[in-house]
Amino acid sequence: MKKVNVFVPSHITGFFSIQEATTPLQTGSKGAGILLNRGVTTSIQKNPNNEETNISINADSNPEKEAIIRKTIELMKSEFNFKDNFTINQNINVPVGCGFGTSGASALSTSLALTKLLKLPISPIKAGQYAHLVEVSLGTGLGDVLAEMEKGLVFRIKPGAPGYGECEVINTDNELYIITKSLGSIKTKNIITNSKQKEKITKIGSNMEEKFLKLPSIRTFLKYSYQFSEETELLNPKVKKIIEDLNTKTFGASMAMLGNTAFAITDDISEIDPEEYTISKLYNDGIKYLEKGKVVNDQNYL
Repeated sequence: MKKVNVFVPSHITGFFSIQEATTPLQTGSKGAGILLNRGVTTSIQKNPNNEETNISINADSNPEKEAIIRKTIELMKSEFNFKDNFTINQNINVPVGCGFGTSGASALSTSLALTKLLKLPISPIKAGQYAHLVEVSLGTGLGDVLAEMEKGLVFRIKPGAPGYGECEVINTDNELYIITKSLGSIKTKNIITNSKQKEKITKIGSNMEEKFLKLPSIRTFLKYSYQFSEETELLNPKVKKIIEDLNTKTFGASMAMLGNTAFAITDDISEIDPEEYTISKLYNDGIKYLEKGKVVNDQNYL
Protein backbone atom coordinates (compact mmCIF):
# COMPACT_ATOMS: atom_id res chain seq x y z
CA MET A 1 0.00 0.00 0.00
CA LYS A 2 1.55 3.29 -1.13
CA LYS A 3 2.26 5.83 1.59
CA VAL A 4 3.12 9.52 1.10
CA ASN A 5 5.11 11.42 3.72
CA VAL A 6 5.46 15.21 3.70
CA PHE A 7 7.52 17.40 6.06
CA VAL A 8 6.56 21.05 6.58
CA PRO A 9 8.75 23.24 8.83
CA SER A 10 7.34 25.02 11.85
CA HIS A 11 7.18 28.82 11.79
CA ILE A 12 7.63 31.37 14.56
CA THR A 13 6.16 34.82 13.92
CA GLY A 14 7.94 37.73 15.60
CA PHE A 15 5.56 40.56 14.66
CA PHE A 16 2.50 40.83 12.46
CA SER A 17 -0.53 42.84 11.41
CA ILE A 18 -3.96 41.42 10.64
CA GLN A 19 -5.20 42.09 7.12
CA GLU A 20 -8.87 41.34 6.45
CA ALA A 21 -10.30 41.21 2.93
CA THR A 22 -13.53 40.35 1.16
CA THR A 23 -12.45 36.73 0.53
CA PRO A 24 -10.65 34.19 2.77
CA LEU A 25 -7.96 33.68 0.12
CA GLN A 26 -7.02 37.37 0.35
CA THR A 27 -7.42 37.58 4.13
CA GLY A 28 -4.24 36.98 6.09
CA SER A 29 -1.42 38.78 7.82
CA LYS A 30 1.75 40.68 7.07
CA GLY A 31 4.84 40.43 9.23
CA ALA A 32 8.05 38.52 9.74
CA GLY A 33 8.96 35.08 11.04
CA ILE A 34 11.50 32.27 10.98
CA LEU A 35 11.33 28.65 9.86
CA LEU A 36 12.73 25.85 12.02
CA ASN A 37 14.13 22.44 11.08
CA ARG A 38 11.54 20.93 13.41
CA GLY A 39 7.94 20.77 12.29
CA VAL A 40 5.15 18.49 11.12
CA THR A 41 5.50 15.26 9.14
CA THR A 42 2.25 13.81 7.78
CA SER A 43 2.01 10.24 6.49
CA ILE A 44 -1.07 9.26 4.47
CA GLN A 45 -2.15 6.05 2.80
CA LYS A 46 -5.47 4.80 1.45
CA ASN A 47 -7.42 2.41 3.62
CA PRO A 48 -8.01 -1.10 2.25
CA ASN A 49 -11.69 -1.84 1.73
CA ASN A 50 -12.25 1.91 2.20
CA GLU A 51 -12.49 1.65 5.97
CA GLU A 52 -13.30 4.86 7.87
CA THR A 53 -10.54 7.47 7.99
CA ASN A 54 -8.31 7.02 11.04
CA ILE A 55 -6.09 9.85 12.35
CA SER A 56 -3.39 9.84 15.02
CA ILE A 57 -1.25 12.74 16.22
CA ASN A 58 2.06 11.73 17.77
CA ALA A 59 0.61 8.22 18.13
CA ASP A 60 -2.30 9.60 20.16
CA SER A 61 -5.54 11.54 19.70
CA ASN A 62 -5.69 15.34 19.49
CA PRO A 63 -9.21 16.58 18.64
CA GLU A 64 -8.05 20.09 17.63
CA LYS A 65 -5.41 18.84 15.18
CA GLU A 66 -7.72 16.09 13.92
CA ALA A 67 -10.31 18.77 13.11
CA ILE A 68 -7.73 20.61 10.99
CA ILE A 69 -6.89 17.44 9.05
CA ARG A 70 -10.54 16.50 8.52
CA LYS A 71 -11.40 20.04 7.38
CA THR A 72 -8.56 19.89 4.85
CA ILE A 73 -9.83 16.58 3.47
CA GLU A 74 -13.38 17.91 3.39
CA LEU A 75 -12.42 20.98 1.34
CA MET A 76 -10.43 18.96 -1.17
CA LYS A 77 -13.07 16.24 -1.41
CA SER A 78 -15.76 18.86 -2.17
CA GLU A 79 -13.83 19.86 -5.30
CA PHE A 80 -12.43 16.53 -6.50
CA ASN A 81 -15.16 14.20 -5.20
CA PHE A 82 -12.79 11.35 -4.32
CA LYS A 83 -14.33 8.46 -2.38
CA ASP A 84 -11.21 7.24 -0.56
CA ASN A 85 -10.69 7.06 3.17
CA PHE A 86 -7.26 7.17 4.77
CA THR A 87 -4.94 6.26 7.60
CA ILE A 88 -3.14 9.43 8.62
CA ASN A 89 -0.28 9.64 11.10
CA GLN A 90 1.05 13.05 11.98
CA ASN A 91 4.25 13.62 13.90
CA ILE A 92 4.64 17.07 15.44
CA ASN A 93 8.03 17.62 17.07
CA VAL A 94 7.46 21.13 18.45
CA PRO A 95 5.04 22.20 21.22
CA VAL A 96 1.44 22.45 19.99
CA GLY A 97 -0.44 25.72 20.52
CA CYS A 98 2.71 27.54 21.59
CA GLY A 99 3.42 29.79 18.60
CA PHE A 100 5.15 27.36 16.21
CA GLY A 101 2.55 27.50 13.42
CA THR A 102 1.67 23.82 13.80
CA SER A 103 -1.92 24.31 12.65
CA GLY A 104 -0.76 25.71 9.33
CA ALA A 105 1.90 23.01 8.96
CA SER A 106 -0.67 20.35 9.80
CA ALA A 107 -3.12 21.54 7.13
CA LEU A 108 -0.38 22.17 4.55
CA SER A 109 1.34 18.80 4.96
CA THR A 110 -2.07 17.13 4.72
CA SER A 111 -3.09 18.93 1.52
CA LEU A 112 0.29 18.31 -0.12
CA ALA A 113 0.31 14.63 0.86
CA LEU A 114 -3.23 14.12 -0.44
CA THR A 115 -2.33 15.84 -3.72
CA LYS A 116 0.62 13.51 -4.17
CA LEU A 117 -1.16 10.33 -3.05
CA LEU A 118 -4.25 10.85 -5.23
CA LYS A 119 -2.31 12.47 -8.10
CA LEU A 120 -4.66 15.44 -8.07
CA PRO A 121 -4.22 17.86 -11.01
CA ILE A 122 -3.17 20.85 -8.88
CA SER A 123 0.03 22.70 -8.03
CA PRO A 124 1.62 22.96 -4.57
CA ILE A 125 0.38 26.57 -4.50
CA LYS A 126 -3.22 25.39 -4.94
CA ALA A 127 -2.68 22.77 -2.20
CA GLY A 128 -1.41 25.62 -0.02
CA GLN A 129 -4.58 27.57 -0.69
CA TYR A 130 -6.67 24.75 0.78
CA ALA A 131 -4.50 24.81 3.90
CA HIS A 132 -4.87 28.60 4.21
CA LEU A 133 -8.66 28.32 3.87
CA VAL A 134 -8.69 25.78 6.70
CA GLU A 135 -6.68 28.12 8.95
CA VAL A 136 -8.91 31.12 8.26
CA SER A 137 -12.18 29.17 8.63
CA LEU A 138 -11.14 27.57 11.94
CA GLY A 139 -9.44 30.71 13.31
CA THR A 140 -6.17 28.88 13.96
CA GLY A 141 -3.91 31.22 12.00
CA LEU A 142 -3.55 33.81 9.25
CA GLY A 143 -0.09 33.78 7.69
CA ASP A 144 1.76 30.61 8.66
CA VAL A 145 0.88 28.63 5.52
CA LEU A 146 2.24 31.33 3.22
CA ALA A 147 5.49 31.53 5.21
CA GLU A 148 5.91 27.77 5.56
CA MET A 149 6.19 27.42 1.79
CA GLU A 150 9.34 29.62 1.91
CA LYS A 151 12.78 29.32 3.57
CA GLY A 152 14.72 30.87 6.47
CA LEU A 153 13.76 34.38 7.61
CA VAL A 154 10.50 35.27 5.85
CA PHE A 155 8.93 38.73 5.54
CA ARG A 156 5.29 38.55 4.47
CA ILE A 157 4.86 41.73 2.44
CA LYS A 158 1.38 41.00 1.07
CA PRO A 159 -1.34 39.08 2.95
CA GLY A 160 -3.29 36.09 1.75
CA ALA A 161 -2.99 32.48 0.73
CA PRO A 162 -0.15 31.17 -1.44
CA GLY A 163 -0.69 32.64 -4.91
CA TYR A 164 -2.32 35.72 -3.38
CA GLY A 165 0.08 36.76 -0.63
CA GLU A 166 3.75 37.54 -1.24
CA CYS A 167 6.91 36.96 0.77
CA GLU A 168 10.45 38.25 0.71
CA VAL A 169 13.12 35.84 1.97
CA ILE A 170 15.83 37.71 3.89
CA ASN A 171 19.28 36.30 3.18
CA THR A 172 21.23 34.93 6.15
CA ASP A 173 24.86 33.99 5.51
CA ASN A 174 25.80 31.89 8.53
CA GLU A 175 24.33 28.73 10.00
CA LEU A 176 21.99 29.96 12.72
CA TYR A 177 20.40 28.29 15.71
CA ILE A 178 16.94 28.92 17.11
CA ILE A 179 16.71 28.59 20.88
CA THR A 180 13.24 28.08 22.37
CA LYS A 181 11.51 27.45 25.66
CA SER A 182 7.72 27.05 25.93
CA LEU A 183 5.64 27.66 29.03
CA GLY A 184 2.22 26.88 27.54
CA SER A 185 -0.29 27.66 24.87
CA ILE A 186 -2.34 30.67 23.84
CA LYS A 187 -5.59 30.28 21.93
CA THR A 188 -4.88 32.11 18.68
CA LYS A 189 -8.59 32.39 17.91
CA ASN A 190 -9.26 34.30 21.14
CA ILE A 191 -6.86 37.03 20.06
CA ILE A 192 -7.32 37.31 16.29
CA THR A 193 -11.12 37.49 16.66
CA ASN A 194 -11.07 40.15 19.41
CA SER A 195 -11.75 43.52 17.74
CA LYS A 196 -9.78 45.63 20.25
CA GLN A 197 -6.81 43.25 20.20
CA LYS A 198 -6.87 43.13 16.41
CA GLU A 199 -6.82 46.91 16.12
CA LYS A 200 -3.94 47.25 18.57
CA ILE A 201 -1.89 44.43 17.02
CA THR A 202 -2.36 45.74 13.50
CA LYS A 203 -1.38 49.31 14.36
CA ILE A 204 1.77 48.28 16.22
CA GLY A 205 2.59 45.48 13.79
CA SER A 206 2.37 47.81 10.80
CA ASN A 207 4.80 50.17 12.50
CA MET A 208 7.29 47.32 13.06
CA GLU A 209 6.94 46.24 9.42
CA GLU A 210 7.81 49.75 8.20
CA LYS A 211 10.90 49.85 10.42
CA PHE A 212 12.01 46.34 9.44
CA LEU A 213 11.60 47.08 5.72
CA LYS A 214 14.24 49.83 5.97
CA LEU A 215 16.92 47.43 7.24
CA PRO A 216 15.81 43.78 7.19
CA SER A 217 18.16 41.41 9.06
CA ILE A 218 18.16 38.80 11.81
CA ARG A 219 19.09 41.39 14.43
CA THR A 220 16.43 43.92 13.40
CA PHE A 221 13.89 41.08 13.25
CA LEU A 222 14.68 40.27 16.89
CA LYS A 223 14.67 43.94 17.90
CA TYR A 224 11.27 44.73 16.40
CA SER A 225 9.79 41.41 17.52
CA TYR A 226 10.57 42.29 21.12
CA GLN A 227 9.22 45.82 20.72
CA PHE A 228 6.04 44.33 19.27
CA SER A 229 5.59 41.87 22.15
CA GLU A 230 6.00 44.67 24.70
CA GLU A 231 3.89 47.35 23.01
CA THR A 232 0.99 44.95 22.32
CA GLU A 233 1.19 43.80 25.96
CA LEU A 234 1.12 40.18 24.79
CA LEU A 235 4.40 39.50 26.61
CA ASN A 236 3.89 37.95 30.03
CA PRO A 237 6.37 38.29 32.95
CA LYS A 238 7.49 34.64 32.97
CA VAL A 239 8.36 34.67 29.28
CA LYS A 240 10.05 38.06 29.71
CA LYS A 241 12.33 36.61 32.37
CA ILE A 242 13.45 33.86 29.97
CA ILE A 243 14.01 36.45 27.24
CA GLU A 244 16.24 38.48 29.57
CA ASP A 245 18.38 35.39 30.21
CA LEU A 246 18.61 34.56 26.50
CA ASN A 247 19.56 38.14 25.62
CA THR A 248 22.88 37.65 27.42
CA LYS A 249 23.74 34.54 25.36
CA THR A 250 22.38 35.25 21.85
CA PHE A 251 21.79 37.93 19.20
CA GLY A 252 18.51 38.74 20.93
CA ALA A 253 15.22 37.18 21.99
CA SER A 254 11.47 37.70 21.93
CA MET A 255 8.13 35.94 22.31
CA ALA A 256 6.59 33.68 19.66
CA MET A 257 3.30 34.96 18.23
CA LEU A 258 1.01 33.61 19.44
CA GLY A 259 2.24 31.38 22.25
CA ASN A 260 3.90 31.51 25.66
CA THR A 261 7.24 30.70 24.08
CA ALA A 262 10.52 32.56 24.26
CA PHE A 263 12.79 32.29 21.23
CA ALA A 264 16.27 33.55 20.41
CA ILE A 265 18.71 33.35 17.50
CA THR A 266 22.48 32.82 17.65
CA ASP A 267 25.42 31.36 15.74
CA ASP A 268 27.07 30.11 18.94
CA ILE A 269 25.35 27.67 21.29
CA SER A 270 28.27 27.14 23.67
CA GLU A 271 26.44 29.00 26.46
CA ILE A 272 23.05 27.35 25.87
CA ASP A 273 22.04 24.57 28.27
CA PRO A 274 20.35 21.86 26.14
CA GLU A 275 18.52 20.58 29.22
CA GLU A 276 16.89 23.96 29.77
CA TYR A 277 16.33 25.04 26.14
CA THR A 278 15.43 23.35 22.87
CA ILE A 279 17.99 23.97 20.14
CA SER A 280 16.84 23.97 16.50
CA LYS A 281 18.34 25.37 13.30
CA LEU A 282 17.08 28.08 10.98
CA TYR A 283 15.60 26.03 8.15
CA ASN A 284 16.49 26.78 4.54
CA ASP A 285 15.67 23.49 2.80
CA GLY A 286 11.97 23.92 1.94
CA ILE A 287 9.14 21.41 2.09
CA LYS A 288 10.22 17.78 1.69
CA TYR A 289 8.61 14.61 0.41
CA LEU A 290 10.03 11.52 2.13
CA GLU A 291 10.11 7.86 1.16
CA LYS A 292 11.53 5.26 3.56
CA GLY A 293 13.13 8.06 5.56
CA LYS A 294 14.89 9.56 2.52
CA VAL A 295 14.15 12.86 0.78
CA VAL A 296 12.49 12.53 -2.62
CA ASN A 297 13.17 15.54 -4.84
CA ASP A 298 10.02 17.00 -6.31
CA GLN A 299 10.29 19.32 -9.31
CA ASN A 300 7.66 21.61 -7.81
CA TYR A 301 10.07 22.46 -5.00
CA LEU A 302 13.40 22.61 -6.85
